[in-house]
Amino acid sequence: MNRFRSFFRLRVSLTLKFISAMVFLVLMGAAAFGYFFLARERFLLQTEMETYGRSLANAFTPLFRYGIGISDRSFLERQVQIIVEDENIVQCALLDRNGKELVSAVKKDLPSDPGLIYRFSHPVQSQEERPIGTIQMGISLQRFKTRLDALKKDILFVTLGVIGVGILFTI
Repeated sequence: MNRFRSFFRLRVSLTLKFISAMVFLVLMGAAAFGYFFLARERFLLQTEMETYGRSLANAFTPLFRYGIGISDRSFLERQVQIIVEDENIVQCALLDRNGKELVSAVKKDLPSDPGLIYRFSHPVQSQEERPIGTIQMGISLQRFKTRLDALKKDILFVTLGVIGVGILFTI
């Protein structure tokens, strides 16, 4: 029985125990802070996209109101094309009040992953505040994905740096 106990009795140095505990605590802290900061950044980016889409739609609403009022399809097509020329907009469509597409434009270099497009809709109202249509836009998430990837990389580097400094202090 003595041999059995001595076989399973693992002798680990105190330094290794401290390093293991420090690495574990740093990783847990980094995971918690990383989750918090990434969730916060996603929320801020979504709010930024909503604000951006709303401001762009509000800027073009009078033009769409005019184009729908005079039934000038070529005028509406030009306006939708101008919106798609924006670097962040990948698609734009104008629908009538029944949801039928009047005009649309799509950027040629559309992201291959549909998950990288944020869909945004905004009502177009007449002067009397009656709904006369809807503008739908697809906003590219590539720039935001790049920002989130950079944040993840920064969190990883800080975590590794803290682990390295902790190991040095422990030794």
